[in-house]
Amino acid sequence: MSIERIFILHHTHVDLGYTGDRDAVCGDLVRMVDLSIDAVAATQDEPDAERFRWVHEVSWPVLEYLKRPEARRNELFAQLRRGDTELTALYVHPTDLFDRDSFEVSIDRACQLAHDQHLPLNTAMFSDCPGIPWCVPDILAARGVRYLSAAPDFIMSMPLDLERPFWWEGPNGGRVLTWFTEWRKSWYAEGLVLGLAGDPVAATANVLDYIRQLEAEGYRWKCLALHLAMDNQPPRPNLLEFVRHFNAVQPERQVQLATNRMFFEYMEEQHGAEFSVHRGAWPDWWANGNASAAWESACSRQAKCILRRTAGVAARLGRTRDAALVDQAIENGLLFDEHTWGHNRSVSHPWSLEARLHWAKKRILAGNALHAARATEERLLAGLADRGQLVLVNSTDVPYSGPVALPTAATATPMMWRDEAGQTLVTQSSTTTGETLAWVELPASAVCRFRATEGAPPEPTGLENAFFRLAWDAATGAVRDWVDLRLGQSLLDGNAEWTFADIIHERVRRGGRKDMYDTAFGCANPDAKRPRPEFVRTAGHRGKTRPKLVCGPVFSALVTRGKVPGARFVRELRIYHGAPRLDIILRLDKQVNTEYESLYVAFPFAALPPAVFIENAGAVYRAGEEQLPGSATDWHSVGDYVAVGGGGHTVLVVPHDAPLVQVGDIHTGKWQRRLQFERNHVFSWVMNNMWFTNFPAYQEGEVTLTWSLTASAGAFSPAAAAAFAQAARTGVAVSFGGMP
Repeated sequence: MSIERIFILHHTHVDLGYTGDRDAVCGDLVRMVDLSIDAVAATQDEPDAERFRWVHEVSWPVLEYLKRPEARRNELFAQLRRGDTELTALYVHPTDLFDRDSFEVSIDRACQLAHDQHLPLNTAMFSDCPGIPWCVPDILAARGVRYLSAAPDFIMSMPLDLERPFWWEGPNGGRVLTWFTEWRKSWYAEGLVLGLAGDPVAATANVLDYIRQLEAEGYRWKCLALHLAMDNQPPRPNLLEFVRHFNAVQPERQVQLATNRMFFEYMEEQHGAEFSVHRGAWPDWWANGNASAAWESACSRQAKCILRRTAGVAARLGRTRDAALVDQAIENGLLFDEHTWGHNRSVSHPWSLEARLHWAKKRILAGNALHAARATEERLLAGLADRGQLVLVNSTDVPYSGPVALPTAATATPMMWRDEAGQTLVTQSSTTTGETLAWVELPASAVCRFRATEGAPPEPTGLENAFFRLAWDAATGAVRDWVDLRLGQSLLDGNAEWTFADIIHERVRRGGRKDMYDTAFGCANPDAKRPRPEFVRTAGHRGKTRPKLVCGPVFSALVTRGKVPGARFVRELRIYHGAPRLDIILRLDKQVNTEYESLYVAFPFAALPPAVFIENAGAVYRAGEEQLPGSATDWHSVGDYVAVGGGGHTVLVVPHDAPLVQVGDIHTGKWQRRLQFERNHVFSWVMNNMWFTNFPAYQEGEVTLTWSLTASAGAFSPAAAAAFAQAARTGVAVSFGGMP
């Protein structure tokens, strides 16, 4: 016999909505704190093995509860200090829309509470999402959080191929001892599947059968953790009936309700030197849902960039940001980015009141985050520019060379601008976005003041600058080549199926989303749950797209207009004259379609040998190599950039708005256990409605998406990539004092 102790980790799975009206569910989750206090208090004088214990899966319900005047603060804190109730570190369940700042700010809320009230805080938990950014072990370890307890949803993922527990090591060396639930027992509902809340006799038999199965498979530890939770469901004091019965009939083993800390500390006490160490990213299979709302995800990403920019500007100007607006932007962003997006009927009944109302309440959070971030910047810059003056502030600690969008009031008439050092800004308008752009060169952290001046802008050139040249098909607008003139070579794969920056529509040839995965439980083989259908894919630049060449003093652009099934598009490929930078701007007008479909943008790069590097939430990993076995392979989340190396040069893609990519090929529906690819092709996955629940069933209306690209000689440099991405995404703050 190996398993002597069984720890039942009882919690509710915190879905901010999903099971009902979002507002009502959030209220229930907060009130559930009172229920847990009552349940714990009722058994606090019982023997240790017969006490009721409760785990707060994330800190949001606790922090919201403590805002209420009727909160039983002292009782709650006493239970937390005693260890009968557990506070955990994550604020909500994150998606890959979280950046590093989001993790640090939100985790610090629980850390601050623990510090102020002298509470233990040893564990972080995440449930549902089968993956979390690689920065997390470093962030947790730096705050003294030693343990990570995960319950990955198996419906839209493959299981981790690792022995549990294991030490998960972050890119900076921080480690957390990590446990994850087993896929055969329905992640956090393990205890319910085993019947622990039902007949104690049957439950005991089920647990013993499961123990024998694990031991026969080579499970080698003296203890086992079983999660028992369900979406937004209250504490179950009747679990103690199972505990008492099991301990009475199985004296050689002991079962008890426990906290994560109790389980992990016992594990370490018994086996502390035996756990393996794994260093690698844990890409999230659920990240595909972030492309189910392209406009809202873009709002969330833009809000974060503005907050980064305003933090830099405030430091350089010696000003203070409006704390209330910053908090509003952060809170709305966190609550949008967390994993509960829709009602459980969001796809099965997309036109129902429940689905529509839930999504309306969710999506407004992204808009509110962006609105508050913009208001933060507007208030921060107020009064900075005199009348007739244009002030540009480089918010970063690296020199900025790039485009700047000017305020509408500063573009009433075409003009040039000159600063005190003699730098001249010329302007040019984009017919695609309606913006007026100037090209500017700013030193690191610089504040430069410009005034309007007379002068003739330089003569426009073709679709070429000193760095790049684009060749295209005059009939379709399809890009035939992208040449780096400094390297003297093409950056594209001339044999690729899809042309550079083309838009691709995808559907299932026969059937729909149900033919891509199996939502049933109880499957013994994970591959059996993964149907692999045939797809039909249609490119946007294989018909008439009315290409148009636009030349100006700031940039030259190739503009095409066309359509793919269910969407009209305008695509602008923009080469700036001042630097090795190529921007792609895609304006989509999406029509409603509740059947499965996806949209991609193709980047078929030529560099060999194949090597693709992904940055997400401040951590960089090589796709397919530096990731945990069983983590997401078919798609990856990108924070600031994806880099393609090989062949003596590097190509960098910075997605401003669309956070998902597929590497090597379009992999949707493959469910690969390991990512292997022979070509350095990258596909930006801009839209999908792949999910059967939670996420929106359709997208509609206009959205504008942007990518910035560059290339350089030599091997991939994370520092150089970060500098380009920071400039492209965070950029320059602009203040205009009004026309003189």
